[in-house]
Order: sequence, then structure tokens, then C-alpha cells
Amino acid sequence: MSLPNLSSLATSEDVSTKGGGSFAAQYINWAKTASYVRDHAGPWRPYAEPAKDGGIAHRSPDGSHYLLIGFRNLETGQETTLIPHAVMNARMQAIPGDQANSRDIADAFVRGMCKAAALLFGLGWELWSKDDPMAEPEKPQNMHNRYS
Repeated sequence: MSLPNLSSLATSEDVSTKGGGSFAAQYINWAKTASYVRDHAGPWRPYAEPAKDGGIAHRSPDGSHYLLIGFRNLETGQETTLIPHAVMNARMQAIPGDQANSRDIADAFVRGMCKAAALLFGLGWELWSKDDPMAEPEKPQNMHNRYS
């Protein structure tokens, strides 16, 4: 199965910062990520694997929830590997199962879609790897001149 390579699409102009101090985080807005997928990934669209109860939130052994996010090819029906993504609060901590609400699950879906797009298509991977998305990439050294 051939997957789209979207690793060159995200730019420094797409990056925003949320919070400050020790909780500052760089991110690309989920709507921008969805736009890139829609415009550059052909027929691939995100989906959440249904849980046994019919919803999309799967229960973890500790009672918290996670989603299984992947992409489905609308033309062929092929599906990618599923990527787990926890239902979390603003501090990136799992929300106990009885406290998660529909907003938490909806937020987990769009965040999980971004994570899955990075893992499966390379979209915005620099943010997930903690690389500085504003820095210019290093140019590979010429092996012939490396030790001269």
C-alpha cells in the first residue's frame, strides 16, 4: 500500500504557540492539518475505529479512554495502521473514564488525527519529534571531504 508523503508541506508560518513558561507548546492547528490532508492526501480521510460499545472511545485498563485513529482510502477501502491517542486534558493527562465528556472525545479525535497524519504521512513530524520547526535543516556533509 502506498501512502501519501506530506512531510514537506508544513511551514514555520503554520506553527502557533500555546501557553507559556514550562507549559508552552508549539502546534499546527488541527484545521490546517485537516486542510493539508484534504488537499494533498488524495482519497485518504481520517476515521476512528469504533469501540465494542459502538462509540469511538475505547476503555483502557485504568478506566481512561483512547481512540484508534487511522486513514481510509475512499476509493479502494484500504485502511492504514491504527494509531492510539489518549483522551486527555489540557495538561496532557489522561482523563478518568467517568469524567471524559463529548468535548474531550471530539478534541482527542482532532488531536489524534494530527498525530496519525504525522506518523503515517509525515505531516508536521518535526513538532512531534521536538525538532525546532523554525530551524533550517542541516545539510549532509560530503563524505569525501568529511575527514579532510
